[in-house]
Amino acid sequence: MNRLVEINTNIVEGDFIIALNGDLDASSSVLLDDIILAAGSYRPIRRFLFAYDGGKSAAAAIGFLIETGLLNGLEGHVLLVGQPSDTERTHLADATWRLRAAGLSITDSVRAGDPAPVVVDAVASEGADLLVMGAYGHSRIRTA
Repeated sequence: MNRLVEINTNIVEGDFIIALNGDLDASSSVLLDDIILAAGSYRPIRRFLFAYDGGKSAAAAIGFLIETGLLNGLEGHVLLVGQPSDTERTHLADATWRLRAAGLSITDSVRAGDPAPVVVDAVASEGADLLVMGAYGHSRIRTA
């Protein structure tokens, strides 16, 4: 997972949250400025969940993931939480299309509810080993 080490140096100044799913303990690294959480124990990342809100940070994260190839070879799921407008649904479809066009195996869904518990439930139900979301938008996910 050399790419994950690389991402730590690349996005300390960025606007993403990347959190590994797993038990966090005293050996975990936590950078509070941009909130990068890394689990103390390693397990292979096979599937990721992108908590997508249609905001600028989420769009930048999509671009970053495509440019770097960080998630190449993984399966992913793009999740939009809430009662999205037609514009937000269009943004979700565009994000899914961009990731698929980059060669990723992607599914997507819209789920109603409060973002925080819905995202936590989706990580479990989708079998995600990695959670990706924008960090600085002022949307439903930001206020959760």
